Parts: sequence; C-alpha cells; structure tokens
Amino acid sequence: MVRRALWRVVFWRIVGDIIAMPRRILKALAMIFEEFEMAAFYLELDAARRYESLTDIDLGAAAGAPERYEGLKS
Repeated sequence: MVRRALWRVVFWRIVGDIIAMPRRILKALAMIFEEFEMAAFYLELDAARRYESLTDIDLGAAAGAPERYEGLKS
C-alpha cells in the first residue's frame, strides 16, 4: 500500500514535469531574447553616445523620447 502511494506520487510528479516543460522552454527562450534585446540596446546607446560626442545633438530629445538615452548623462 505504501509502495503504491509512492508510485502514484512519482507518476504525478513526472506528469507535472512533462506538462510544465513547454512553459519552462518558452520562459528560457523569452529570457534569451530579453538578453539579446538588452545587448542591442547597449550597442544603440554606445552609438548614440558617439554621435552625441561628435555633433552635440541629443538624439533622445530629437526623437521625442528624452529619457531614451538617459544613461548617457553623467
């Protein structure tokens, strides 16, 4: 009887893990894409910093989003 109860626990644990697998995979993919997005933004921020140092034009203000390149302000 105890053995049967333990097997039921194991069975339902496996079923739950199988059901949760797609969600975990999608969550991991979302985290990877979030990291790619952040890396692209840092490259954009660096390019904006270089442009601003060459031209003294604030790209954030010019684009109508003054907080976009807030990281450039020291």
